[in-house]
Amino acid sequence: MQNQTKTDLDQTYTVVIKPINDINQQKALQEALDRIETMKQTLDYFHKTILTGYQEATTILVALQKAGVLRDEPERQQTDKSVATYLELLDAIKAEMLREQSTLETMKEAKQEQTIEIGEPAAENFDDFVTQKIKNAKVQTKKIESSLRVSFSRYHHWINQTVTRLTQIYNLHATPHATKRTQ
Repeated sequence: MQNQTKTDLDQTYTVVIKPINDINQQKALQEALDRIETMKQTLDYFHKTILTGYQEATTILVALQKAGVLRDEPERQQTDKSVATYLELLDAIKAEMLREQSTLETMKEAKQEQTIEIGEPAAENFDDFVTQKIKNAKVQTKKIESSLRVSFSRYHHWINQTVTRLTQIYNLHATPHATKRTQ
């Protein structure tokens, strides 16, 4: 059922997939695909929200620095790196979700036996393979979403607090002719 091909970078495996005729497997497969789609949307929302908030905070910070109100903070490089790392993590998780989605979609749409490449060893029995892929997709999306909600909440709160603090500083030091920023 499975062949292993070793490359310089990593290992790839092939698996022979067949059409899925069992109604319960088809429903479970669709549920896994729906969870992956929801997870991708959540990841997009998290990425956009954090990036937008961080850009807003950075814009206000730069304006305050240009006005001579604030100096460049030593923590800024660490903050930049932390936010960039978090956004890269979200992108990597989404890329993995896309790979899983592609494999599951291929399995769903299979009309005849075919060989596909996968990134991990597979069960020898096709039904076991399908069951394991569906279970893994459901379990992993649930774990990832739970963990990301916590980290997103922390980053989002931190960014909101930073924007609020910088906006208050900006409004305190803005010239009388300047337009006050709102939160």
